[in-house]
Amino acid sequence: MALAAAVIALAVEASGGSPRAAEPGAVESASRGAPDRGVYRLANRCFALRSLTNRRFVAAEGDRYRADRRRERGATPFFMEPSALGLYLPYDDGGRLLAVEDRNRVARAEAPGARTEWALARAGKRRFMLTSTGNGRRLAAAASGDLVLRGAAGAGRRALFSFKRRSGCRRFPEAKVGARGRPFGGTRRDGSVVGFADIHLHITADMRAGGRVLHGEAFDRFGISHALGFDERDHGPDGSADITGNLLRTGLPFGAHDIHGWPSFAGWPTYDTNTHQQVYYRWLKRAWKAGERLVVAQTIEDEPLCRLEPRRSHSCDETATIKLEIRRLRRLQRYVDAQSVGPAAAGSGSCAARRRRAG
Repeated sequence: MALAAAVIALAVEASGGSPRAAEPGAVESASRGAPDRGVYRLANRCFALRSLTNRRFVAAEGDRYRADRRRERGATPFFMEPSALGLYLPYDDGGRLLAVEDRNRVARAEAPGARTEWALARAGKRRFMLTSTGNGRRLAAAASGDLVLRGAAGAGRRALFSFKRRSGCRRFPEAKVGARGRPFGGTRRDGSVVGFADIHLHITADMRAGGRVLHGEAFDRFGISHALGFDERDHGPDGSADITGNLLRTGLPFGAHDIHGWPSFAGWPTYDTNTHQQVYYRWLKRAWKAGERLVVAQTIEDEPLCRLEPRRSHSCDETATIKLEIRRLRRLQRYVDAQSVGPAAAGSGSCAARRRRAG
């Protein structure tokens, strides 16, 4: 059995930041580069989108969007949900998302995913470009007013947009912290921090035993519906494929359970399950509000036990799995930063992590 511990100092921004999971290689690289507060400050705020080509605001029209409204009051407000640093899921007031339909067309989508994620880049003062992380093409306003997709070389000025602060947005679905009050922060005169520590916490438990035994994630870039939903993918439509969970719960490999996570949580998480994620980043923020300032995140794999499992999403190699888990923790750190103000204002990050190995 291999074990590594990541010591994580929690320093979640009280101003509205809060500490998701496909492993996005290309997407992650698109969000790197020099910190740009002008890009990051859109996070979790409400805006109207305006084409700088025809000076018209963007509005939803059926299943599509058009840049054809002269006045701001006719524009569709977008809640800018960050999926990573510099990446967004624009969510409109009808509960739908700005999405890629095909190579050239844009549509409104009901569920978040790769086709609803956009990389935001500054193109001058109050000028921005939105590029699909799914196909690398840029959002543009056609001469007709339709929102379309164009290659970087042919997009030109039609790919330039501005954002204007609005009200009336529908917030992207997310769990509430469920705690009120002003948490204490900062350090004492001697540099020490007041608070309590959780010295044994498996934030990345879902990656153990091949990644298909314990369902759920501490975060997902596409939101809570991905992080704490779709239990049937690992445990079957009635939970009967959760053989390990059944053994741990009743001593028998047979059984079923309610598969419903978000939004009802009718089936999980619950205190008596060993095969569902029990740590979600919003719940970590609740603990931070109560005074938690240090977490020792245990990353672990046991190859013999892993090989007993019939379904796996990655190898049973202990070192490789632990590296994957540590990578996930660092993505969590960057995701926390994206939810607030980005790395420039958060210093070294909202979660500072150090690693310790044992074998």
